[in-house]
Amino acid sequence: MLLSAKTGCESAGCVPGRATEHNKAGKAGKWAGGRIVLLLLLPIILFLLLACGKREEPLHISFYYENVCASCEGDADFYAMYNRCISPDEKENLNVEIATYNVFMDSCQDRYEKEAERLGIPQGTSMPVLIIGDQWFDGYVKMEDALHRVLLEE
Repeated sequence: MLLSAKTGCESAGCVPGRATEHNKAGKAGKWAGGRIVLLLLLPIILFLLLACGKREEPLHISFYYENVCASCEGDADFYAMYNRCISPDEKENLNVEIATYNVFMDSCQDRYEKEAERLGIPQGTSMPVLIIGDQWFDGYVKMEDALHRVLLEE
């Protein structure tokens, strides 16, 4: 005698692997609830993704100097001044991008001339020149006075 174990579905006359109308309705009900939850969560997820991905553009700082010595670090004085004026704690809260340009090089001179024209810097202004956003300062004394004020107080 051969005995076989039947599942609840088989004993009710169902063919294994086939869904009955009752099973279809149960699955559809479960998916409908999941879809509703997903639709409710979707705006929240999108908002969080957009909020986290949104980054403020850094403030651009350009330091232009003239140094004929290729092996000398002409921008070292600027970085020393920057480190004197802005404390490490203050730097953590700043979103800045610093670039230095030696106008002795033709490409840097061209860049400076375009910026000078854009900002209205008079021709013949002596180096060094510091540009913070749309403000410019010539000479180390003016730069040092302006660095902390422009970056942290304005």
